[in-house]
Amino acid sequence: KVVEDDISKYSNVPGRDVIEGIFNRVITIMDDITNYTCKSIISTLLTNTAIVKSFLIAPAATSIHHNYKGGLVTHTYEVVSICDAVSKIILLNRDILLCGALLHDIGKCSVYTENNTVYSYNTTGILEGHIPVGIQMLNELQIFAQVMNTGEERIDDNTMSLLRHMILAHHGELE
Repeated sequence: KVVEDDISKYSNVPGRDVIEGIFNRVITIMDDITNYTCKSIISTLLTNTAIVKSFLIAPAATSIHHNYKGGLVTHTYEVVSICDAVSKIILLNRDILLCGALLHDIGKCSVYTENNTVYSYNTTGILEGHIPVGIQMLNELQIFAQVMNTGEERIDDNTMSLLRHMILAHHGELE
């Protein structure tokens, strides 16, 4: 009998150590961000153990791509890495681009259920979808970041609008 922790030995699904390593690479890229709003949102996200736990185990999809435990963090790392490379070639706001890349699928932390390593949408995923859930999560992160702020700098509304837009528009459809 194969136990869940041993499944990576028999499949292409990355093990816990690999997933944590990928997550650490995401954090390393995010460490270079200096934009106060982006840094505050990322810091608030990374200190929320429930979100991080879900982020590390959620799939990126139920089929087609990264549809396995840890798929979301793997997919996000790939998107963040591509955005990081593009930002070195094309003049873009790297901080906002990378923060948006990190957050683009964050709602997927809350929209799946697992049954014997097969993922499907839970009620929230069916009725709301990951994009509106991602916007709700970003709004909550903004509130927590503002509450935790003890300095004079403030969360910038324009930056928050750009981040919301990146979540809303990442499928190329008007929401």
